[in-house]
Amino acid sequence: MKTLYLHIGTPKTGTTAIQHFCYDNQKLLEERGYCYPMFPYPYLTNRSRLDWKRNGLFLQAIYSDQDGVRNKKIEKEILKNGLQKVRELFQTYNRIILSDEGIWRAAANWRKSIWKELREEAEKGGFTIKVIAYIRKQEELIESWWNQTVKHGISKSNVSKWEEFQTIYPKYINLDYYALLKAAADELGTENIVVRRFHRDFFEGGSLLSDFMHVLGLELTDDYLIPEQSANTKMAENYCEIKRIINGMPEVELKERWRYEHLLRILSPVSDKEYPCRMFSPEEAADFMKTYEESNRKLYETFLSDGKPLFAEKDIFWEKWQADNPHMLTDMVRFLVICDLNRKEEISRKAEEIRRMVEEARWGKRVKKYLKNMWYKCKNEIQEN
Repeated sequence: MKTLYLHIGTPKTGTTAIQHFCYDNQKLLEERGYCYPMFPYPYLTNRSRLDWKRNGLFLQAIYSDQDGVRNKKIEKEILKNGLQKVRELFQTYNRIILSDEGIWRAAANWRKSIWKELREEAEKGGFTIKVIAYIRKQEELIESWWNQTVKHGISKSNVSKWEEFQTIYPKYINLDYYALLKAAADELGTENIVVRRFHRDFFEGGSLLSDFMHVLGLELTDDYLIPEQSANTKMAENYCEIKRIINGMPEVELKERWRYEHLLRILSPVSDKEYPCRMFSPEEAADFMKTYEESNRKLYETFLSDGKPLFAEKDIFWEKWQADNPHMLTDMVRFLVICDLNRKEEISRKAEEIRRMVEEARWGKRVKKYLKNMWYKCKNEIQEN
């Protein structure tokens, strides 16, 4: 049976690690009958930071020109061409893997028809679609999503305070797992929806990658190249607040904000160790989870029912982050110092480049003069002879 494995996230569940793993091991996967194809389409051209290894992006991507104007005609062409390539690949491979966490958002917003369209495509192409979704506790996902929004500083909510974000998050992330997966199951069949818990206590083989390979029907062996730990890690709460303020400064250009992001992430592990905290208090987190209590019950009964808890329980009690915490001053000093050192390093590097260019120019003049003299010398010798 020809099978299309469609990995849709959820966001913040190691999707980047899975995508990089599949890309880095394309040849080994192909030897085992699995294809992780690339689609060189011009996604979201006004946003340059999308990871092109998200090979399922063509299923939901919004195409915008340099001025930010959306072009739905190009979007339809990209989707049509992408699906055509999938059909062609099934002539060679029995199993194809597509991955894009953006499908999770798109299916609840601008691409609600995606499951119907994919079902029709599968019926025409004679293949089955297996949807793979990793889930984590909603209280953890919303914190992680807000952290990433502020950290990358791209979307409009990158200046939102935590309290404000809690009122607007449905615009950016769907935390009703059951509703979204039920919509997919209604079109593709409940048996074709694979729900996995995003926690090491539930991973087959003890890791996310071994668990993902298990879903595919493969085993993670030493033959595979394991990518380095994803750089898309959490930013410490104090530094996240500093970055949020920077995001709101119109005089700071996007490229410069990325530089600050890089420096803040370098410092984050130290801050996390000195001030371990979360945006939710334990009481707030428990209250937030009540919103999804009924939905999570249906999710478990419909897609899991394996006798295990839906989420791993934490015994650790944490401190709620406060803006006036005593560690903020120390973290601010660290940030100012590393910014200064980074600028000095950049100035020194540019000075060295200029020195080298000047030296090369000098040598160029000397070589030119030498070659010119040699040419005259050879010319004279030829005339004399």
